Amino acid sequence: MGYKWLALVPVVLGVIFQFRLTPFHKGSDELPPHLLHHRLLGVPDMLDVDTSSKLLDLVKELASFPTNVNADGKNGSFSTQLHEHVGEAVPTVNGSCAHPFLVPSGDGTLCILPGRVDIGRHYILTGGVEGLKESYESLVSRVQSFGRYNFDMEKHQVVSSLFRSESFQEYAKAVCPEERRHLDPFQYNFILQVPGQTVALHLDAPYYSRADRWTFPQWLLVAMTFSGLFEDEFIHQVQVVAYLHEWDPSGRSGDFVYFDEHAGGFGGGTPLKLAVPNPRAGTVVDGSKLVHAAMAYMPEVAVPRMNPDVSYELRYLGKDTEDGERWVLQESETGQILERYSTSDLRITVVYRARCFEGAKEAEEYK
Repeated sequence: MGYKWLALVPVVLGVIFQFRLTPFHKGSDELPPHLLHHRLLGVPDMLDVDTSSKLLDLVKELASFPTNVNADGKNGSFSTQLHEHVGEAVPTVNGSCAHPFLVPSGDGTLCILPGRVDIGRHYILTGGVEGLKESYESLVSRVQSFGRYNFDMEKHQVVSSLFRSESFQEYAKAVCPEERRHLDPFQYNFILQVPGQTVALHLDAPYYSRADRWTFPQWLLVAMTFSGLFEDEFIHQVQVVAYLHEWDPSGRSGDFVYFDEHAGGFGGGTPLKLAVPNPRAGTVVDGSKLVHAAMAYMPEVAVPRMNPDVSYELRYLGKDTEDGERWVLQESETGQILERYSTSDLRITVVYRARCFEGAKEAEEYK
């Protein structure tokens, strides 16, 4: 183990003790210089009408979308992760976790820090970009958006065709460092939000030459990124977010926001930059080194309460002759319905992620 990895030990211990002994300790509100002033590219018409329609059809075909915490546990992290905790784990009690910042492990026997506890805890303490003053239960429900993680880039033809298109490749490569514009795509997601939900300020899961989401908890990878100690092993990447919903965003909010300057906090008066979620538009960014979020979508709407210990899903039911296309938010195991929605109620995105390498040889050596 190199000296830099030893330097991370106090960071890990600090996180563990912070969550066990002082769960409401206020963290730093200033970003380090190496996480500032990175490029974001906005593309007004990233998707043509036909591609957008086919992607939306695929979303309906997939039909079932668990919450982001559940999705990460099923096919994003816990199920195949080498180290799902770093010592903070305690046994569950009747399958549940009493501490507000712990969740059941993949096999349900341990209470561990969720993979993105860094996101959740910051949001609960600050109320996010808007500085919302709400109960813990309400805030937790706002950030439990729904999604599917996919790591087979060839699984769906409409997706693979889009990602291989010349224009899409040009947009994606533009954000990679000039000397690292060989794309190594590794993941795409569909993310759905119901009215009232948001995406809290965060960094995307970083990748390092010797550490990634398959070996360590994602919050630890993010701590490594903030520390600045591992930049020589940091793997640059690109995230492309494209909007599949068909509604006019005026009056609904849900803007993509990113933080790019030092300031006294993430609340009112902080200079945030915005990208409006227009239909078929897209944003291109390295989300693993630029802090970003989404403003609350239809923030005046109350989100049904969702217990982090319980599995929920947003499920497509098909067309209703009277009310259009129908969705339900329900408990996965019992089928109990919490709320009903139409397709036009949802904020829907497709997210592409690729690593940036010097060439095909370096990409193959990483694998």
